[in-house]
Amino acid sequence: LQYHHIADHTPASTSLSPRVFRQHLEVLRDEGYSVWPLPRLVRALEGPPGVDAIPDKTVVITFDDAYDDIALAAAPLLREFGFAFTVFISTDFVDRKQKGYMTWGQLRDLTKQGATLANHSKSHLHLLRRPQNLSQQQWLKQIRAELDGAEARIAEETGDHYRYFAYPYGEANEAIIEAVRSWGYLGFGQQS
Repeated sequence: LQYHHIADHTPASTSLSPRVFRQHLEVLRDEGYSVWPLPRLVRALEGPPGVDAIPDKTVVITFDDAYDDIALAAAPLLREFGFAFTVFISTDFVDRKQKGYMTWGQLRDLTKQGATLANHSKSHLHLLRRPQNLSQQQWLKQIRAELDGAEARIAEETGDHYRYFAYPYGEANEAIIEAVRSWGYLGFGQQS
């Protein structure tokens, strides 16, 4: 389950109110869903069949972008329900201390709550919009710098180093997906 904002005052297209988010969590609890940390799901999917079988009704909860309302509104509710979650971070926004985004301190605090921190690129680059002045090879080199740079910042600030990558805007093409895989990242896309 992928979210962005958990707030009443942010853009409707990427937001869910805390009240409705609580309802989502209640449904997960009341309907008997297992909420797994993303690394556990990845291990189960990549491991030998049957070693860590994934039960029916298993989900992971993720957030894109590292908005501060994740720490302020979502994290307390997730802690109340005992649910693990992942935040995919666009590191430039955090490094610039941009209004509306979490700080590295807040992100480190979330790891103490059991959150997984992962890569959403440095600048939230739209991967399908290659500048006309760049060849495909130059564009892939720029994308790789975005991923590697964000991964290094996350590891430096928090110690997390999963090489999980959520495609900005949830979008990629086959060439980008293959490149991301060849660089040693596991890519996740949004399906709206």
